[in-house]
Amino acid sequence: MRPVQRNPDLPHNFIELPTQTLPQAFRPGDPDNLPLQEARKRFMNILAANSRLKNRLFNKPLRLWMSLTPAAAKLCNWDCIVPWFGILYCAQWKDLDATIAAGDPQIAEEQRANIELIPLREALINLALQFGLMYRGEPSTWAMGTIVETLIWRGRHPTSKRTRDLVHDTMLHQAYPSRTETDWVKPRLATDAHTSSLKRKKAK
Repeated sequence: MRPVQRNPDLPHNFIELPTQTLPQAFRPGDPDNLPLQEARKRFMNILAANSRLKNRLFNKPLRLWMSLTPAAAKLCNWDCIVPWFGILYCAQWKDLDATIAAGDPQIAEEQRANIELIPLREALINLALQFGLMYRGEPSTWAMGTIVETLIWRGRHPTSKRTRDLVHDTMLHQAYPSRTETDWVKPRLATDAHTSSLKRKKAK
């Protein structure tokens, strides 16, 4: 097993970023060495199956999500690299100097859209607190990735069987290159080889 960072106050919040990078590769046949994304997915599925997580998520948070204007929804949908960050940092817009918004209609509109997300932000933070999805005082990014992805899918496909359960994002790959595996070419070496090839062509 990889050593992981642990939060003593949250006994089941056990899958966080590794404390160090190990040379050992992911082994498909090793049940104790799952890809990080798969381990997180299983954790969330087990939590949802043994708690009222989905009931709470599909209550107030979903209602707030469905009520968002297009401008606000755009800040936390698939147009964003990390949709959860669009929600998490929306409260910063409350502190924007009023003179800046007054002098630029575009900034004023963006401020209104971000402030509209604040009730959803509070609802999701309360959800994370209730179900122990916190890490160092904030909702865990990978857990909230699943939460927001589920809201997106549920909002777009309310009658789909798939959206009755959690929907997981795919930011991380299931497997990855490792120094212990054969036939992998390091990006640096591939770049060096390409550069050497260009130099040889120029020399000719």
